[in-house]
Amino acid sequence: MSVILAGSLLLSLPYISRGRPLSYLDALFTATSAVCVTGLTVVDTGTFFTPLGQAIIAALFFVGSLGFMTLATTIFVVFFGRRISLQERLVVKEALNQDTLEGLAPLIRSVLRMAVALELAGAALLSLRFVPEMGWWRGFLFSLFHAVSAFSNAGFDLMGGYRSLT
Repeated sequence: MSVILAGSLLLSLPYISRGRPLSYLDALFTATSAVCVTGLTVVDTGTFFTPLGQAIIAALFFVGSLGFMTLATTIFVVFFGRRISLQERLVVKEALNQDTLEGLAPLIRSVLRMAVALELAGAALLSLRFVPEMGWWRGFLFSLFHAVSAFSNAGFDLMGGYRSLT
């Protein structure tokens, strides 16, 4: 909830948008949609927000997707109401190519590293398409936004004109 409120305050600042500022209610809706990775928005993300506003939205859905993965894991553990067995830990250890079984923190760091690595790989692949068209800096940022959005299944895009819906 605090991430949504902080995001809504940032998105309602006047220099986050091109032209008129976003009303607080619309900023709250957009921040909630980003953190909950629904992709719903009341304005066109690609044309309404400045690059800083777009970066804030990307950060919100990145945090939201990690929160979703953590929540799903927690519900799974609570639902089954038992500790993870040694055999299950060994399977996770092998799946993540870990040397030890100690603690959850290394697991979370591994998941975070893997998520960032996959998003950067996706951004590199998308850059092959967008950098020649938009230039190095803008093309890479455009690619990074869409890679994080795709990995998070957030549904936001910067194409403009709501073209992702057609």
